[in-house]
Amino acid sequence: MAAFALGGAVIAKNKTNSIAENLSPQTRITKEQARKIALERVNGTVVDEEFEKENGKMVYGFEIKDASGKVMEVKIDAETGNIISVEQDDEDSDANGDDDEDNDEMKSDNTNLASQAKITKEEAQNTALKKAKGTVEDSELEEENGKLVYSFDIRNKKGTITEVQVDAKTGKIVSVEEEDAATESAEKKQEKMEKDKKKP
Repeated sequence: MAAFALGGAVIAKNKTNSIAENLSPQTRITKEQARKIALERVNGTVVDEEFEKENGKMVYGFEIKDASGKVMEVKIDAETGNIISVEQDDEDSDANGDDDEDNDEMKSDNTNLASQAKITKEEAQNTALKKAKGTVEDSELEEENGKLVYSFDIRNKKGTITEVQVDAKTGKIVSVEEEDAATESAEKKQEKMEKDKKKP
């Protein structure tokens, strides 16, 4: 019985080593290095982390809680060390009751829209990042001009934001617009006004 258990342990160990060998060519940076990069981008405490394959790439994912209690998810390319995306965690809930109601409404709307989409957000994001290099600051699924689109705000190394819209049914790029600070501020005000209108 002991020999069988020992044999099982050896098999398990060999299997683990095999997995590590298969992943190693795609992981040029360590988890510690990736965590440091993530914490330089979002200052806070790491509450969760994972290592997974996404869109053909090995990715480190870190959920970081900042000083305000907001949880941000930072994804790092395990081969290059580049930041793939920085987004607020969907599961993060606000303490404010009104905000919770708004979030519930938005999630309900997003669920309805998501059921109509033919491609995933990850596929659309991959397409957007090929068009505009940088870090995804914000993303949403919305209807615009009668089309269902994924919108991505991508910040480049210069600090400017490029909004890329991808058709959620065909996967084709609908529009690419570079936003200045004034345009970005105006859009945020418009979004806030639309949220306020939904409140009873």
